[in-house]
Amino acid sequence: MYHPLISLIAPPLLILSKAFQKYFLKVTQLYLLLVLLNSCNKATDNNVNITSEPTQDIIVSAAFTHSFIVRPDGTLWGSGSNHEGQLGDNTGINKNIFIKVLDSVKYVNAGNLQTMIIKKNGSLWATGFNSEGQIGDGTLTYKFVPVKIMENVSFVSTGDNHTMIIKTDNSLWATGANLHGQFGSPTPPRSYIPLKVMDNVSSVSAGFLYTMILKTDNTLWATGRNIDGQFGNGTNTSTNTPIKVMDNVKFVHASAYDVFVLKSDNSLWVAGRNSSGELGTGNTNPVNTFTKVMDNVKAVTAGEEHTLVIKDDNSLWGCGDNWYGQLGNGSGVSSTVFIKLRENVKSLFNGFAGSHSFIVMNDNTIWATGYREFGQLGDTSNIFQKYFFAKVNLP
Repeated sequence: MYHPLISLIAPPLLILSKAFQKYFLKVTQLYLLLVLLNSCNKATDNNVNITSEPTQDIIVSAAFTHSFIVRPDGTLWGSGSNHEGQLGDNTGINKNIFIKVLDSVKYVNAGNLQTMIIKKNGSLWATGFNSEGQIGDGTLTYKFVPVKIMENVSFVSTGDNHTMIIKTDNSLWATGANLHGQFGSPTPPRSYIPLKVMDNVSSVSAGFLYTMILKTDNTLWATGRNIDGQFGNGTNTSTNTPIKVMDNVKFVHASAYDVFVLKSDNSLWVAGRNSSGELGTGNTNPVNTFTKVMDNVKAVTAGEEHTLVIKDDNSLWGCGDNWYGQLGNGSGVSSTVFIKLRENVKSLFNGFAGSHSFIVMNDNTIWATGYREFGQLGDTSNIFQKYFFAKVNLP
């Protein structure tokens, strides 16, 4: 083994005995070998210790007149109506292109005129309309930039005027209006800050004056207004405390007046108003007992009166109102049964009951269709409606 340092130390060795020279050179070589091995080990250790945060999925949330997208890098982008500050850019001016609002975002849920945001550190932030305390910051003041509400939050769902929050310990909290018992407790009629409701909750979905609660044992519970039969328990009786309505549930989505449930066998069950055929039952009759409408379902979401479903083969199906083009098939014709719309769809939007739709394809491109009067499709246009899915181009 040779190292350049040997050329520097060898000449002085000439005055020493040949035996000592050999000994000294061997010791030097051994020392240099140990130095090199140590350097390699440090480099290897450094490589092992270099970690990068895993890339998150694209998240899209669409409400009546505004929309949000969380990109894989955690940046939050918003478009649409902003008169109540729901975009959080401190302007109150509507946007017809997506603008960047925040960094380090994990999840977003758009309510009627307000927006709830979970950052990657688990803190909950809110912006927009706050007439009933649905933002939960202790005031009734509208917010035009996101304000911090609480820590250790894992999930949030906001409806018309109330917000439901799940903390990392699976406890459920509520803020906003509670006149119909949508919190799951009879009092108070309204709260300006989040109040604890119950424990052992894995997911929640806030509708119009009601709430659907999925517990950690996969039982589904309902509370609030039930005049459209959306609880699916065979009645139209409202309640101000949660009642159990189904077992073996893996996912629930509450729209304004309808409820969609995925059971553990991937079957889709529905209940509610059904005024435009959004339940996919083949008619527009209301349904007050949960009814099975499809098998092999991976995901479901619903707007005000339309529904989108992804099946296990990643095909997209839709039914219900299509007046604004929210089904994206170019017809503008509503359907009371599920019709196939596209292939290779990865995920759907969340949010509170809009008349526009977003999908994420398998290649992570985002597509949108439907009502866009306020710029909520982010396609630079305020033309009333779009009948076909079109690719969303973020800056």
